[in-house]
Amino acid sequence: MKTTTLLFFLLITSIHFTCKKDSSDSSATTTTTGTTTTAPTVKCDTSIVKAKTGSGCYPRLVTPVMCETIDLSGGKTYEIAWTTDGTICETPWTLQIAGNPLSNTNIKSWSLSTNVNTGITKYGGIVRISAADLEGLTTDNGLYHWTVASFYDSYPASQTFKVKK
Repeated sequence: MKTTTLLFFLLITSIHFTCKKDSSDSSATTTTTGTTTTAPTVKCDTSIVKAKTGSGCYPRLVTPVMCETIDLSGGKTYEIAWTTDGTICETPWTLQIAGNPLSNTNIKSWSLSTNVNTGITKYGGIVRISAADLEGLTTDNGLYHWTVASFYDSYPASQTFKVKK
């Protein structure tokens, strides 16, 4: 997969968002704005990026689901999937996976153009990843985060997952 523009990086450097520090304490939040790239430590049930949808495009992350452990050990692959539930979104999609904590150097990004034969459409997509695709990402607690954005920057809230390597 090819590394391209970083959606998570753009989100943490150009917009305002709130991350929960501890899912058991809903009042414990850290707000990030400007070019600060430090993010709080999160638990597996925490979205670090809030949804931004509109213009008739409403992507939804399918797999991995929040807190799921995906098995990439022994050369296994895993199917990352998203849908629009029938709404049309312009491509290319930007798929992003980040380590934890989130930083501008702890993100991988792929641009995915419409290609029905490979599982990418205006209605969603399916991509298989391996442990090699996550090489270079670090995590302080075993968690990774993912989201996908349409060409016009509609995206669902990120989902957090674990990886068995």
